[in-house]
Amino acid sequence: MCIRDRFLVVLALLLAIGLAQPQPSRKELLTSLAKAQSKAALAQVEWKKRLADVSHDPSKANSKSYQQKLEETGKRLAEAEVEMEVAQRAEHVTERVRDDIREEVSKVEGSADLKAAALRGQKRVVDERNDAVEMKVRQLRKQSDDLDRMRKEAKMNTQLSVRSALVGIGNGVRHTKSLERKLATATDDLQQFTKRGRQIDGQLLEAKRLREAVDKATEKLKGLREEKKQKKKTIVRSPVYAGSEDGGGWYDILAQGLCNDFCRTVALPSGERKWRCSLAGGGESDEHEEQGQKQCAHKGGFSDSPAGHEFGSLQQKIELTQETISKLSGLAATIDVGHLEGELVINKGEVAAAEAHEQLLEESVDASKKATQAEKRAMHERAPGDNRVAMLQKQLDELKARKKWQGKQIEALAEAARLAKFADPPLEEVVYTNGKLAKYGLPDDKLPIS
Repeated sequence: MCIRDRFLVVLALLLAIGLAQPQPSRKELLTSLAKAQSKAALAQVEWKKRLADVSHDPSKANSKSYQQKLEETGKRLAEAEVEMEVAQRAEHVTERVRDDIREEVSKVEGSADLKAAALRGQKRVVDERNDAVEMKVRQLRKQSDDLDRMRKEAKMNTQLSVRSALVGIGNGVRHTKSLERKLATATDDLQQFTKRGRQIDGQLLEAKRLREAVDKATEKLKGLREEKKQKKKTIVRSPVYAGSEDGGGWYDILAQGLCNDFCRTVALPSGERKWRCSLAGGGESDEHEEQGQKQCAHKGGFSDSPAGHEFGSLQQKIELTQETISKLSGLAATIDVGHLEGELVINKGEVAAAEAHEQLLEESVDASKKATQAEKRAMHERAPGDNRVAMLQKQLDELKARKKWQGKQIEALAEAARLAKFADPPLEEVVYTNGKLAKYGLPDDKLPIS
């Protein structure tokens, strides 16, 4: 057999060995690889979407159906990644094998036996490569399973940490709100105690002023009485007439200012009638004429003379001063100074206690707020970076909305409480306030409309 015939036989054997097993075409390999890559990309997108949904709404993490969907998505992702890796390696290995076969066939002219041995060695290389690929696939599957397990554990730990942090934040916010309400009540109590203290101080000051005014008026009255006494002592002579007052009257003949002179008409032995006066201090006088004299209403009254006017003005001042003293004394008597002083002592103690209580509550509110901020920071540290800001912002928005809503409720209740104090509040204000109560979820607190 010639060399050419031997070459053809060897070439036929090599082709038979190469084609003994069905080999996919390059087009089929590329199509399979593209499908694997597309499947892996879709599985990756679905996996990221599932994680984003759980991060946006942590409540889904507790749903069994959603957990099952998440696990199925992770499994499909892992299978797609493995399939893509296998396709890539199969395409790579097949291309290498084809290249090697072409190279060996091109060299078969040199030595048919050598080529046959080389092809057998190349087949062993291919087998070893296939074994290595299978081992790599197993490794990739194991890594995928480990990654899936680690993701589940990380997700569960994150959910537990976030849930615990949210519970702590919620409790802290509620505790802070409770302390703030107590602080507002304590502040109102302190204001009431302080206001009452100022009222007591004002009443005590008024009582002091009344006492000072009474003392001043009393001193003035003493001075007026002393002035009247001295004036009478130096000027006025006392009346001495003690007879019948029929047919006569009291006059101020001596111009002392007081009507202490008794004058009457008497019959003389000669039958003549004469107007005679019994003068104050003693003595009878017929020298005065009745004409031009003004009779007083009673003995000792003030005469219509400059001295009488002076006595009358002095007496009027005395009476006005006595009336002023009486009124001031009556006002002072209505103020129980002893009771007010005792109440003031108690009030000071209440104010001091209220101030201490208010300070304690302020410190408690500050500490509660700091604790809540610490919980928020801790949740920031525990939550995933991609979801942490959105989750905390959502919590913060919910707390702000709840605070705003409660503020509106408090305003509506305060307005209703103000109107309830009136016996007949304005109808327009009642209707408006009832509308606010209904709007902010307080229909049971509406005011009655008469």
